[in-house]
Amino acid sequence: SYSFCTLLSNMQYNLQDNMVSPTASPERSERSCSPKEGRRGLTKIGRRGEQEGQSVLVSFSGGLVGVFLVKWLLSEGYDVAILVSDIGQKGGVDKVVEAASSLGAAKVFIEDMKKEFLTDFVIPSLCANSAYEGRDLLGTALSRFVFARKQVQIAEREGYTYVSHGCSGLGNDQCRFELTYSALYPQVKVITPFRNPAFRQIARSRDSMIEWCLANGVESLNPSLSNHSEDSNIYSCCTWGGVLDDPKSPAPPSAWLSTSDPMQVSKPAQNVTLKFVNGRPTALVVGREERTDLINIFEVLAQMGREHGIGRKDIVDNKFIGVKCRRVLECPAGEILLAAHADLENACMDREVMRLRDVFTPKFSELVYNGFWFSPEMDFIQAAMAKSQEGITGSVTVRLYKGTAVPVSRSTPFSPPSTSTVTPRDIEGYIKVQAQRLQGHACVMDAYQAQQDTADKVKKQTAWKNEPHSSSYVQYCKENGC
Repeated sequence: SYSFCTLLSNMQYNLQDNMVSPTASPERSERSCSPKEGRRGLTKIGRRGEQEGQSVLVSFSGGLVGVFLVKWLLSEGYDVAILVSDIGQKGGVDKVVEAASSLGAAKVFIEDMKKEFLTDFVIPSLCANSAYEGRDLLGTALSRFVFARKQVQIAEREGYTYVSHGCSGLGNDQCRFELTYSALYPQVKVITPFRNPAFRQIARSRDSMIEWCLANGVESLNPSLSNHSEDSNIYSCCTWGGVLDDPKSPAPPSAWLSTSDPMQVSKPAQNVTLKFVNGRPTALVVGREERTDLINIFEVLAQMGREHGIGRKDIVDNKFIGVKCRRVLECPAGEILLAAHADLENACMDREVMRLRDVFTPKFSELVYNGFWFSPEMDFIQAAMAKSQEGITGSVTVRLYKGTAVPVSRSTPFSPPSTSTVTPRDIEGYIKVQAQRLQGHACVMDAYQAQQDTADKVKKQTAWKNEPHSSSYVQYCKENGC
């Protein structure tokens, strides 16, 4: 079944030691934020006031679930601070900041993290040619690591007792957030409301959350009218849920948010040139204009990819927790960059290094998808990937046309020579050396087949002895020429 809301309402969760139920009475923190007037008048859910003085930093994206989570934590008596992370979300973060500021939180942190998102997470993933199950370029998964890392950095610096997120109890995002918390700030405690039965009773549906928020003083609530959920950033866009839960039904046009329909694109073919140094994109040339700012490179590629309908994927993939999920993915900039990067590797990279790198790529993708960016095994793989990118330097021209990004030329100072110093006589000896193994194998198989033929002949000659009547022997001789 693809009805995850039904599963969510029926499943029970065991909290880990560091996952704190918001109705529990945690130890008091020495540092806390002062609550504002916006907390007053909230409908009581649990026992009010037990968490007074306990500070929690919430990662906030501005959606209905985030609004509900913040107001609920305030109603439980927590001193709530909000982190708004700008990684190039569709529509910007101005409305998100406005929503965060109106909820009554003690403090709102606003962080522009587009550059570090691209530099620290997206580029290493592209250098690894990473694509989960061969299709997902992992834009959503990568964004969770930059969110969680900044969250624990601020929590440690400012002395917050708890961190919290609004991820559902059946998705991969909870793993990505909490595994990052554990790796980077093991001492911090985590509030996981969607694993709390009392919270899930109130948040059993979108309508129930809207009703509760309106009843508890949220004046500017503007829930999405879409019948599906979405997540976007400067690198990618992902849509899921609602009408997309049925994998038999094609995705409606409204599910595609960042790209044009390739069947409807009327633009002529267009060439762009990408320059790389040690596997990392450094410049984009469109016509006579060259761009070197990393953010601008991704923004321009996303716009051009959008116009040409590049980067669309409708997939069903395997979640870490063991269920399948249908999602619609759009990653136009990533598809163009990946095509160019892989083509340059073919020109520069040693054959055996490439084969070893290709062994690591699926594991790299799996670790990202499952939430293990900050893990020893990922450190090991990333070190190998970084080594493989040495000398992957040059430029690739890619033709964009009707949903495709096809490399048409490449140039590099580090490509092996196309002409060989080997003579035909050398080749003759090389072939003899390589043929020796094949000839030896052929001799072995000939001897084996001769042995099998002898055994079969003996078996036929003695088979009559197992027959109970002489007539069977006569018949056997007629059939086998005895």
